[in-house]
Amino acid sequence: MMLAALAFAAALGTPQQAAKFVVPVALDKAVAGSLGPGDPRGDTGAYFDCFSFSGSEGQRLTVRLRSAAFEPLLVLRRGAACDGNLLYVAHGDGDEAVVRTDLGYTETYSLTVRSAEAGVTGPYDLTFGDAAPRPRQAPAIQQPGFQPDRVSEGCGYRPGSGRLVPVTYGVFSEDPAPPFADRWGAAYRTADGWGPLSDTPFTAADGRAWFINNETITVDGVAYRKHGLPRVYGLRELAYRGEHDGVGVFEFAETGPDPHAGHAHMAGAIDSGELIQVLVRPAGCEFQPYRPA
Repeated sequence: MMLAALAFAAALGTPQQAAKFVVPVALDKAVAGSLGPGDPRGDTGAYFDCFSFSGSEGQRLTVRLRSAAFEPLLVLRRGAACDGNLLYVAHGDGDEAVVRTDLGYTETYSLTVRSAEAGVTGPYDLTFGDAAPRPRQAPAIQQPGFQPDRVSEGCGYRPGSGRLVPVTYGVFSEDPAPPFADRWGAAYRTADGWGPLSDTPFTAADGRAWFINNETITVDGVAYRKHGLPRVYGLRELAYRGEHDGVGVFEFAETGPDPHAGHAHMAGAIDSGELIQVLVRPAGCEFQPYRPA
């Protein structure tokens, strides 16, 4: 499949340049494509394709990207040209990456199909679905097991581990809610099933007093302060730097995102070696940039 060349911003949470040519698709159709020479390559060196579709507010959306040739990565954005605000990043679980979400707007959306690794080629299948919301069953009817209505992939960090690991989060709408879900119906997947977020072994800055109060933090003897707004990154785009108060601190990997891309709102030019990223919200793979104080 031939799409126009553009520099795909490796920082998945930041806007990127608009694609010159986008393939429109219908949500009830499947697409058989292939990544390889002739397709555009982003800053990470990964080939990618761009698709657009029309969606409605409140619409349930499921998109599956399958490939036995490469580790699939699927990105959902607002807008028709793969350059709008990030809504969902689905990392591959085996040979499949899945987006499951409810659309928040009536407009055109776009999907970026790519490999998680640079230079990898091969065929893929992209399946779209917009099935109507499942009718709720009466509470008296017993279900064999709880199933989430929405699933997303996050980034978990255990103190002392020195690395990020993929974590799966789900939202349940059963009435009554499952006993393991919080008041919003959220839970995370364990080896034995779904568990409460309060039991997760992962740490994050969200909720810590020093983060809420915008305090200066010290990493490797250097004082840092917040810089801009939280950003969304993938597991392979950041490298471990250290810890602060048990929370993972990371920096851009050698093959990771350009730290200047999409940061026009930040005051002043920041050298890539100066920025660090503090994990804020594991469920969304959100990181807060910090720069030397």
